[in-house]
Amino acid sequence: PYTELFTPKQLAEFSRNTNGRYAGIGMEISKIGDYVTVNKVFPNSPAEGGGVQEGDKIMIIDTTNARGFNTQQVQNLLLGPIGTPVTVTFGRIGMGQPIKMNFKRAQIQVPAVPFSMMLDERTGYVPLQRFSEQTTEDIANAVLQLRKRGAKGVIIDLRGNPGGILEEAFAMSNLFLPKGKELLSVRGRGEFQRFVAEQEPLAPDIPLVVLVDGGSASA
Repeated sequence: PYTELFTPKQLAEFSRNTNGRYAGIGMEISKIGDYVTVNKVFPNSPAEGGGVQEGDKIMIIDTTNARGFNTQQVQNLLLGPIGTPVTVTFGRIGMGQPIKMNFKRAQIQVPAVPFSMMLDERTGYVPLQRFSEQTTEDIANAVLQLRKRGAKGVIIDLRGNPGGILEEAFAMSNLFLPKGKELLSVRGRGEFQRFVAEQEPLAPDIPLVVLVDGGSASA
């Protein structure tokens, strides 16, 4: 009952979410009011190069009025082959006239860990947005950097993380839990699978706090 069949378009979306790569202009978007709005501009992207700002409203894509569109409809128009042009007209608070920008789509790499920081002299903070192909590497690098900066404990923020690749969640857990520790068991019809930590952990002694909410799912 939990099996889903994907259309080609849904499969492409799933692949983007799990491998963290797509061809577009490099923005995270959400629907606010009548317009889809820019939440975040990814570094080294066409959007950053063009001067797109957080809070900009996406009003027109090429010649299509995007008023009333949902995020999927806007995304479908923004994505395309690498190097192809797209024109986007934005509305910006404080600007009397819409801003028209021309972009060339590029390969965008969406980081699983957008940043890490010290909350105080002892506590590191790492937000994890998805379990994609580079999650374990991103988390490991973030934790090593925080420990160099004096972190004695780390907060990993999984709020709003929709899940993703199970193997990456499994490998990430192994960064903190001892070799041989059972991390996961799966009971199916007539079968039982048990997954244990296979590697020596990167940071077995570091205290962790893991934040979750109603948007934390799957892996």
